[in-house]
Amino acid sequence: MTLYAGWKPRDFHSEEGGRATVPRLELAHLIVSAVAPFVAAGAALVGIAFQRRERVACVITYGMTHDHQGRPEEAAFLTVHNLSNQTIAVSRVRYLRGIPRSPNEGTALDYSDPFDLNFPYMVAPGDIRRLQLDDTQALRLAEKVSGVPAFAARLLRRHRIKVELTTTTGLRQSIGGEGVLSWNDRAPWLRNA
Repeated sequence: MTLYAGWKPRDFHSEEGGRATVPRLELAHLIVSAVAPFVAAGAALVGIAFQRRERVACVITYGMTHDHQGRPEEAAFLTVHNLSNQTIAVSRVRYLRGIPRSPNEGTALDYSDPFDLNFPYMVAPGDIRRLQLDDTQALRLAEKVSGVPAFAARLLRRHRIKVELTTTTGLRQSIGGEGVLSWNDRAPWLRNA
């Protein structure tokens, strides 16, 4: 069997000029066979690192709940979906306001008694957890955004406030927080978004 004229697969050396040479095709096979295990090992390590990483998806949803007097009302929830294959622990949920974002002290969760807050909130792999957000605090923070941060938010068509979730490993996930506000209190440029 001849791959190209003048070369046979088992003919690795030529005796021309007293020097042994390796054909180019065989040299390429040799290099590929030497490098391939290292490339495969690197790809496996990257895959393992991505599996161990926490992956979280957050969205603001609405649901029915009872207010502090026991009457039913619609409330905003931060819905956390754990996309990783390990349990995550939510250690903090807070509001950020303005552009650039400045953090707010305290928590963004709605509570009537500080003992209602059971941080860290554990979310099993593949599970979804809903955390009720404080819309009064969100409205207060949105109204505080004024001047240059308000102009920047309007010019860039961005949210005035954001909701940031932090896990115990340091993962931070933030989403636009205008959805916590009632329709009339939202920024006009985000009402149709």
